[in-house]
Amino acid sequence: MSVLKSVIGNSGPKTDRRGRVTIQVESYEDGFIHGTDLLTGELVKARLSDEGETKSFYTRSDEPDEERSKRAKAILKKRPTVSDLANPAEKSFVPPGGVIELSDARQYRNSGIIIGRWPETVVNDPAQELPLVGMIEVQRRQKKGEGKGVAHEVTITIPSLAVTGSDVDEMAVYNMLSGRLTNIHGTLTDNGAYTGVAIHLTDASGSDEPYVSQMFVPFIEEDGHSKPSQDGLSFMLEDRTYSCEDVRAKNRLINISALAACTKTLGNDPSLIKVADEESAKIRDTIFNGVQSGAIRVTVVPMIKFNAMEHLNEDCSYDGKLANFVDKGYFAGTICARFKSKKGEEFSSAAAKFIRFSQPTVAADHKVNRLKDIVVSAAASLGLAKENEADHGIDLDDHIMEPEEDLAYSSGPSL
Repeated sequence: MSVLKSVIGNSGPKTDRRGRVTIQVESYEDGFIHGTDLLTGELVKARLSDEGETKSFYTRSDEPDEERSKRAKAILKKRPTVSDLANPAEKSFVPPGGVIELSDARQYRNSGIIIGRWPETVVNDPAQELPLVGMIEVQRRQKKGEGKGVAHEVTITIPSLAVTGSDVDEMAVYNMLSGRLTNIHGTLTDNGAYTGVAIHLTDASGSDEPYVSQMFVPFIEEDGHSKPSQDGLSFMLEDRTYSCEDVRAKNRLINISALAACTKTLGNDPSLIKVADEESAKIRDTIFNGVQSGAIRVTVVPMIKFNAMEHLNEDCSYDGKLANFVDKGYFAGTICARFKSKKGEEFSSAAAKFIRFSQPTVAADHKVNRLKDIVVSAAASLGLAKENEADHGIDLDDHIMEPEEDLAYSSGPSL
């Protein structure tokens, strides 16, 4: 033993702060939760803090020891146990497939076990709810009517599911534009969702300012109701004529040309994308052929829009109201999407039942993240900057206008 350690003693096993950990439950065993960390995709073993840990980690160190012990006991008395979470007879029951979020989580370095101060139910009905983890933006929408509150629209961008390259997984992109929901393991649900993609294009040399735009699936009429198309990419390729008459139209043409090229949906023939004139054909062919040859790099990141269910308009996760996050950029967090009301009525489009932001506070004048920053970061993390350093001589500035922020392919009906 070192001289210093002989004086100060051993402080016990070390832990690292993990903040909020969102776990999709696989099983419960001997007081432990076994499952998958939805943010990292890793298998984890977790439990709730015992009395000593609660006192050490979750009470104030400047208070008297007796007061800290009282506070720790009070937390444990009010808190559901892991046995409660596993018991169908308990109100706090979360079945396998459901999702639990542990607040103020810590992870022991020696064992990898995660402990949390409190369990929050995110998904307790896996058949009708789906967890999504990513970067979340909240925007204010118009008032619905006299005497009603202001609704909020919530968009989640999921960099962990991004794809890149001139020959991407076709089904991955189809799923992003399917009008369905995809969880972190790739499982689809058939319930309608307002899905879309953020598209990142850059010259292979990396010398140009990247192009970033977004596009959402169009809505179709079905049984007297407007729903997102569940055949989004094919629908957009087969039934549309594209032009470059204005910025929005030009960006749609660029987006659809890039998607068709990287998915090989139309093989190697860009002329199958219908265009209105020669100028549009030139843009289409430049983007399509550039992506397929590798002269233009493309990254596709999934996005999903939701209505915030009514109770979220007043009170939201953490210690702040949803309104505190409106128009302040993107924040890391978790959404629980729900497909039916508690009465069993199916929503025309999935809604956000639960939103939990990782950041506890938002400065009023602080733009935390822009969509462009998130998408560029996702592209960089996929190794785009290190691939294909040769300059292929394609000048994107000759063909691409600066995209409008928050551009959508089709606004569709109100969600």
